[in-house]
Amino acid sequence: MHKNRIKSTLLLLITAILLCACAGSKQPDEESTTGEHTPVPSLDIVADGVSDYVIVTPQSDGDMYDVGYALSRSIQDATGVSLRVVQDNYPESTHEILLGPTNRMPELTEELLEMPRDFIIQAVGDKICLYGLNTLSVSAAAEEFCTLFVDAASRTVSVPEELRLTVSGDVSFAELVSNQYVIVAGSDAGRAALELQQSIETLTGYKPEVVGSNTEAAAYEILVGQTGRAETAQVMQKIDAAFDYAVEVVGTKLVIAGGNTDGVTLAVEDFCGQLEGFLFREDLKIAGDYTLWHEYGKENVVDYLSSIRNDPEYVVSEGQMRVERARIYTPDGEDGWYYSHHPFVTSFGGKLYAFYSSGRRNEDDCGQRIMMAVSENFTDWQVSVLVDSIPGTASELVCYCKGCYVYDGKLRVFYQSYEYDPSTLRRNPDGTPLRPLEENAVRLQNGVFYVETADGVNWSEPVSMGTVYGGNLSPEPLADGRLLWAGYGSLSWSDDPSAIGDWTNIRLVRNADVPVPRTVTESGFYQTADGVIYLFSRTNDQYLYASASFDNGTTWTDMYPTSFPDTSNKFQFGTLPDGRYYFIGGISRSRSEIILMASDDGINFNQWYCLADEPYTQLDPNGMYKNGTYGYMTTHFDSEYLYVIYSLGKESMEILRVPLEDIGVHV
Repeated sequence: MHKNRIKSTLLLLITAILLCACAGSKQPDEESTTGEHTPVPSLDIVADGVSDYVIVTPQSDGDMYDVGYALSRSIQDATGVSLRVVQDNYPESTHEILLGPTNRMPELTEELLEMPRDFIIQAVGDKICLYGLNTLSVSAAAEEFCTLFVDAASRTVSVPEELRLTVSGDVSFAELVSNQYVIVAGSDAGRAALELQQSIETLTGYKPEVVGSNTEAAAYEILVGQTGRAETAQVMQKIDAAFDYAVEVVGTKLVIAGGNTDGVTLAVEDFCGQLEGFLFREDLKIAGDYTLWHEYGKENVVDYLSSIRNDPEYVVSEGQMRVERARIYTPDGEDGWYYSHHPFVTSFGGKLYAFYSSGRRNEDDCGQRIMMAVSENFTDWQVSVLVDSIPGTASELVCYCKGCYVYDGKLRVFYQSYEYDPSTLRRNPDGTPLRPLEENAVRLQNGVFYVETADGVNWSEPVSMGTVYGGNLSPEPLADGRLLWAGYGSLSWSDDPSAIGDWTNIRLVRNADVPVPRTVTESGFYQTADGVIYLFSRTNDQYLYASASFDNGTTWTDMYPTSFPDTSNKFQFGTLPDGRYYFIGGISRSRSEIILMASDDGINFNQWYCLADEPYTQLDPNGMYKNGTYGYMTTHFDSEYLYVIYSLGKESMEILRVPLEDIGVHV
């Protein structure tokens, strides 16, 4: 506590004694032979290892009770004697130390103080009063009391009978009402600014004006959110995560900042809860060293994850954008391959390359293979077999596409292969093996493989990668270059930029205190500007589940349910070229549409763009597990377009593109 001055004492002799107490010296006793001092009557609060004093705090004031407990603990540490702490609804006793505005000392009022942090230490009869207007000032009074009167050497606490010290705390920098402060609302903080305005008006009767951040800067401002002011930028440097927030005095301005809109809202709510402590004679006065800092951090990740949602503020229809669609493949009845799914698309050598799984009729049936389609103009596509059906033990293997990746002049395509336990296989009418029903399926893994090309024409033979959990989406680089490969309630990461080196596999764990979802499968992620990674998994229940990593994917929190609906369809999260976060997927379990949802803060994906919702009639609706219209969409970006590739009815393959500027991207 920094004292500026001691305003008054009643007796010069008391002042001398207090100075001796500060130096740790004892009071002179009556038998002193120097004759220089006259003994001063004192109140012995702790003497000879005993005390009959109690500490009294205002009723129902938990913070002041904490101050009382801290004072009791300090006295006990110095003397070995513990003083009880009670509230002022407790029966009054003769010997009490009163903290704050209790019902015991009506003659002590705020008129005796000049500033909110001023405090009084006074003896009245056999009582000691530590008086201030708020918890902060009373806490400072308790600290000063211990410094002056608690003597650890003699294990005593003693004060003069005639004692009154009035001590001024730090001078307030801002008188918010008398200086007619205005509230400057940043682009993300309109509602929070209005909440602050209402709180100030309710407390003081003064309604500060709320202005936008494009107004000319004034001397007396409360800056809320992203105002563009230099003072806001200074405080924002301390904020790392979305829900972090800070309230800080900078010069003659009060800055309220948060990592995103919700962080600013939390900051305003916290600050408003403390406004009454700044109220002094109908004005709000805030000290120049005031700071309020809240680091949301990893321990609060459950609250963060549970708040992630997709409440739309607006929806842009397909007709409002220049969406182009091109058909890559449609079964023609002659080749007999009526199943197409698991698509990916990328650019390589000035062309678009698409890859997907292809089966004869049923999802993930024996003989499923990997296809490639190439286009130079987006509209026309040349389709060919990349990895043909592979013989297995009792049937052909099942191959499904796990993504593609371009690095160092080479294009790589990944796929998984497995076969069904022969005892679970069924038979087609012609006697060929037929996959089992899903509930009876037993998969014998063959592994993850890749093929690669340097020219798009000549491809290598498949190369085994062993066991890799990733493969629901293509490998994606994190901010520092590490690759993360989202899997199925799992993931893999690698520090090899080629994507064909060693991978570390991680299986995500559902927290034991949350409901058990029906399944945990296909996952996708985004990384926020503070480096935290949020990975979401499909559950086929009400909401997606999510986990977070604060160390670049090395370790992960438990999985918790979000507020983001699960539509029982594959999805993809990521970052748009302008820095917004996005989700591509649907809003119905019938898979009847493709919706791009964007978010400024990574919490509410509230900007919706409907890219497709036209119906599709299946050519072979009897194939196993061929449900829905738009399935398993994934994305790709170039300098002009967002591309989305998807299956239609799990049998035709299609792609769309939309100019980036039509979805609000201006780079």
